[in-house]
Amino acid sequence: MDFTLTAEHLLHLCRSHCLPIPEHGMVFVALRGAIPVDDEGGFADSHDICTVDIDHRHLRCAILQWTPSEGRYAIFPGSTVHHVSYVDAGIGTNLMMSGRFEYRRGMHRAGMPTEHDAFRQISAAPVLRNEDGSGNHYAASARHYNPPNNLHAGWAMGVDYPWYGSAGCQVVAGFPQCPLRDGAPNVGPWQRFQRNAYATEQQVFPYILLTGRDALRAVRQGDASPMRLLFGSVGDAVGLVQKELADLGHYAGRIDGHLLTETHRAVLAFQEHSFRPYSDRPGAVDGVVGRITLEALGVDLDRVR
Repeated sequence: MDFTLTAEHLLHLCRSHCLPIPEHGMVFVALRGAIPVDDEGGFADSHDICTVDIDHRHLRCAILQWTPSEGRYAIFPGSTVHHVSYVDAGIGTNLMMSGRFEYRRGMHRAGMPTEHDAFRQISAAPVLRNEDGSGNHYAASARHYNPPNNLHAGWAMGVDYPWYGSAGCQVVAGFPQCPLRDGAPNVGPWQRFQRNAYATEQQVFPYILLTGRDALRAVRQGDASPMRLLFGSVGDAVGLVQKELADLGHYAGRIDGHLLTETHRAVLAFQEHSFRPYSDRPGAVDGVVGRITLEALGVDLDRVR
């Protein structure tokens, strides 16, 4: 489905997920299961986007560079999931769950022929790690750590090209300047993405990982979108969830309104207890405090809007 996403919609998207954004600077936003119609990488107050199914063969995500204070963003084709070739080779892969994380400017694969200036993950994240090469991440338990899933060049021509380089890293279409390419300049969307960020004095960038459907919901419903809490959500709504999780015996931490590792583990534990019918099969354990999880907890977030 095609739709137009504005910078104002991005504000709605963050508010409905209680995700803080800085007053100034650039924010990276990734939309899993969405691709840009135009991938020239220019900043504008809106862009056309198409929701798509993830196939682990083609770039099926959009990665945005958003400057909230200016009301503009640029959009690039990329991926937030591993490529199937790593599974076929029996290599362990990662799937980062939705949330808000942080990345710092730095070298990807330092000391290797493909090393290049990119963005290094510096915060812990909930990650579904598959070690056996089966690619069945949803049968795996979430880990909270830094793999790291860096943000780097994807070694891909674009959305129609059936390969990209990722075992779980976040990638943008294009090719990097690196020793393997004899120092040839960055090219493609990656060239514009890297240039935009490195041209600023900013060193650390918030990284918000959501889905194309989340973005479509913000377009259709605006601030009337149902509130959903993710890893990195902040505010009174999180405090209400923490209190209920504590009363149920799943959470023993402080009621501080920050949905970070300890609280997220409690959310997963509650979902395991409430929604997983068989211990040897995957259940509805996504780490997202959405409508069904809130209903099961008995928490009404409408009173904190």
